[in-house]
Amino acid sequence: SRSIAAALSICHQHCICHRDLKPDNVMLLRNADGSLPHRVKLIDFGLSAIWRPGRLLSASCGTLCCMAPEIVAGRQYLGPQVDVWSFGVVLVAMLQGTTPFAGAADREIRRKILRAQYSIPEGSSDSVRDLTRGILTVDPDRRLSLPEVRAHPWFTSALPS
Repeated sequence: SRSIAAALSICHQHCICHRDLKPDNVMLLRNADGSLPHRVKLIDFGLSAIWRPGRLLSASCGTLCCMAPEIVAGRQYLGPQVDVWSFGVVLVAMLQGTTPFAGAADREIRRKILRAQYSIPEGSSDSVRDLTRGILTVDPDRRLSLPEVRAHPWFTSALPS
């Protein structure tokens, strides 16, 4: 997860918003000798956008179960904020093996996203619960920024990359 956040941070430093971050768009690349940690590569920038700080985007795009609430609601949004939400979805998927906003129908998925209705697997640490709550916050102005995510105690503790 650290490597995914670092890759996303590089995109944002170059004013690129991915807008379709999801488990399928994260590749693990083995080191030539097979040693750990594997490298991470973000792929499929087909929906990405170049943005300027403060510039609002309006295109409704991405994969529904990973979309930020502001996109689902049809509002304008800041690129980095929607990428952080999607990163939170990927993080939960890594913890539990499935995205947190699953549903039988798109309408149900949209409702869950707009209400941030999800659960974290039993046995998850308080630290990862706190991080997830900070990321999967419906109000983008209250959502953690990517630098805040990367500075969170869960990220700075001795975890594998």
